[in-house]
Amino acid sequence: MREDAERERVGTDRLLNRRDYLAAAGVAGLTAVLGVGSASAQTEEWDSAVVVDASDGTAGCSYRIECGGGAERVQTLATVDDTVDEGVIEGSIDDGVAAYKLNGEVSAVEIDGRANFEYGTQVLSELPDPRHVIEIETPGEISYEFSTTGTATKLLENGDMSAETVNDDVTQHADGSCTVSGFTGNGYGDSYAFEGDITEFVPHEGEFTIRVDGTETTVAELTGQSAPTNEVVISTPNEVTYEFVTSGTASKLMDEGQLSAEENRDAIVQNDDGTCTVSGFTGNSGYGDSYEYEGAITDFSPLREDVTVQVNGVAMTPFELLGVDPNDTETDTGTDVALGGGDGYAATVSPAEATTTVASRSGLAGALDAASSGDVIYVDGDATIDMGASQHTIPRGVTLASDRGIDGSDGALLETDDRPWGMFTAREGARITGLRVGGPRWDWIGNVSGEMGIDVVGGNVEIDNCEVYGWGYAAIRTEDDTHVHHCEIHHNPKDGTGYGVSTGSSTNPIIEYNVFHHNRHSVASSSNGYTARYNYVGKGAISHVFDQHTPGGSTIKIHHNTVAVVDHSTKDKNAPAVAIRGTPSDVADIHHNWFYNPKEPRPDPSGWTDEAIIQVHVDEWENVDYHNNHYGSDDPGTDIGHPR
Repeated sequence: MREDAERERVGTDRLLNRRDYLAAAGVAGLTAVLGVGSASAQTEEWDSAVVVDASDGTAGCSYRIECGGGAERVQTLATVDDTVDEGVIEGSIDDGVAAYKLNGEVSAVEIDGRANFEYGTQVLSELPDPRHVIEIETPGEISYEFSTTGTATKLLENGDMSAETVNDDVTQHADGSCTVSGFTGNGYGDSYAFEGDITEFVPHEGEFTIRVDGTETTVAELTGQSAPTNEVVISTPNEVTYEFVTSGTASKLMDEGQLSAEENRDAIVQNDDGTCTVSGFTGNSGYGDSYEYEGAITDFSPLREDVTVQVNGVAMTPFELLGVDPNDTETDTGTDVALGGGDGYAATVSPAEATTTVASRSGLAGALDAASSGDVIYVDGDATIDMGASQHTIPRGVTLASDRGIDGSDGALLETDDRPWGMFTAREGARITGLRVGGPRWDWIGNVSGEMGIDVVGGNVEIDNCEVYGWGYAAIRTEDDTHVHHCEIHHNPKDGTGYGVSTGSSTNPIIEYNVFHHNRHSVASSSNGYTARYNYVGKGAISHVFDQHTPGGSTIKIHHNTVAVVDHSTKDKNAPAVAIRGTPSDVADIHHNWFYNPKEPRPDPSGWTDEAIIQVHVDEWENVDYHNNHYGSDDPGTDIGHPR
């Protein structure tokens, strides 16, 4: 055992080579990111090293190794029970690899059991890096924190999954553990190398993906943590219809006396992304509704000072729960919320935020082609651009903006007399704000081929503070999680289509704080449904206003809207405000709306009638819940209808 390359085999027929280590550790992909041997390279102060490997399905072993000088264990890929004292190593290993640095020659080796044994000066450099890689990725945005039992470092050269030098932090503790905190989102991610185990990770649940060494996992699988459970009680001295969203599961608490949730009037919907939507009705002093939930409450409505939300015994207003300023004009407080955008809209994008500014069709096309996530392409507010039949894609994470509402500006006008099918196509995480997007239509036309203003083909797209009009098929067609808000959407008047917002194949679009008028349908759905809230629909509807196609969708939520439409523009009858065609698989929940149409729903549906709410293709109301709506043009008070 005196030569550098000399090896000793004990209890097996083969030697463990570099490939065997990688296979045993399952980290072939990891070594490509980290490099191999960086944490355990041989140093000149040690003469040699030994490796005991029980990672190939053996039953493990105990061992004793004696050498002439000192010894030190290298923390590698195993849980080891051992002692190292004055050159004598005694230990046992059930599975994995244990390695030791040595001074002096090895004088004795005893192994009880089956394992691979290597000795020499190069064996440590042949070991894989003991670190693992964790990647956190999400289509939305997430702030996270996790703890490791060993060291952790940022990986800054891992493409779209690279950690950031500013937003992400690693804190090394005196006991050798680390705390890592960071922020990421919009389809990008962060990655870190770490030793040991991850013992904690927050948040516990949500719309994010965790991968360790390339394998997708959950927080529960990674840490053994169970989701934290919280309790919430909603109460008010008045009556209130409420809705909130949790990042994890939720359930009713039915044994809380006067604070118990109700079997029929309160509902919980489990969403596909793991979140829950809870809706209910309560009121009068001493009464309330109670729920148990995992994670956090991420949204709550209505935002009112007279509503108390008690979380784990701590009472607060909905404003305090969400961290919202009650004076913020972007909340549904019943004050100025810049309905329809324009003057008074708070979330404008200023010219100073632009990555590039354009004022022509060719300039816009070139900027979009060159853009990458995070860029802001600004169209000069004085520009009027004839877009012709051109179609343009807004790349993932890119903002297309102009100055609508800034110093009285109407915003840049991008218009056409041609018929593009999607003047703009918005990819995942894109935002369109402060623009006017005008199509070729104004007057009512027959059922001919249509055209479209904005076509959304990725999730988490925001369209806000825009005026969109003149499109035969739809001004806007949404995709999953599209947020359309504070827009004026009008004059989309084609027979058979003529939609302000078409939800297409969407599962959870939110349409709020908009002004609609002169559309065939202001909102239409041919799939699962949508949430339409806090909108004002002016006169000029060609047909019913809020639409759900057969077979009836899944979950439709229509609340706190004002529909001033009464007369059907092409027929001598009233126009329904809401038409549900078929039976929702979950519910169409219609409440706290102000319908100028004075005709209340019939006791039993009867086809295409002209009440404010109708259900078609059924003989009785099925999965349609309507309550607390007002019928007629007299003002019902600020708790009903659009914010005012």
